[in-house]
Amino acid sequence: MMKNFKQFAIVLTSITMIGSVNLLAQNAATVDIGALAGRQLYVLKKCGDCHNQGAAKFTPIKAAWDSTKLAAHVEALKLENVLRKDSSPRRQKKTFGEEIVALVAYLQNREKADAAAKNFVTAGYAMTREGCRNCHTINGIGKEVGPNLAGVGGKHDKKWLIDHFVSPQAFVKDSMMPKFEQLPKEELEAMADYLLALK
Repeated sequence: MMKNFKQFAIVLTSITMIGSVNLLAQNAATVDIGALAGRQLYVLKKCGDCHNQGAAKFTPIKAAWDSTKLAAHVEALKLENVLRKDSSPRRQKKTFGEEIVALVAYLQNREKADAAAKNFVTAGYAMTREGCRNCHTINGIGKEVGPNLAGVGGKHDKKWLIDHFVSPQAFVKDSMMPKFEQLPKEELEAMADYLLALK
């Protein structure tokens, strides 16, 4: 009886682990990088100091997420841009706009984004910061200067993706994609994990 129970426990654990891996893959595919970046921005801009339960002066987040009102609120609080450190006012304004878009995406998908794995949040933030959608369509959003990344996870493995981030021209001689060799290993791996889930 005990032997059968142990075998059952092992099988159940295996099924649970496979289910968890599949859930993580689904999570990446269903949670957009904008919402994931917004989750990280929410933390970096310290929004939780006022809007999370247990805050000294708790203010619930309204059900309607209006980007104009959110932008005015963030501007009134004089919250600095954290997505990028830009020198010119024009670039600062652009970055500010990107942050508002990401924060709204997060607030609209807060439950899913909060449930996402940490490495997917890292990936979403890095990919948004590096402007991957300026050249690639990811989850149906972006430009197609470079390849649409739909289904990319079924075409390449993690090592290939990381090596391609570091030196795209080693794979496609005349690639216009910049090298991302300066990114931390954690971000490169997280970006690869996210893309691997896009099957």
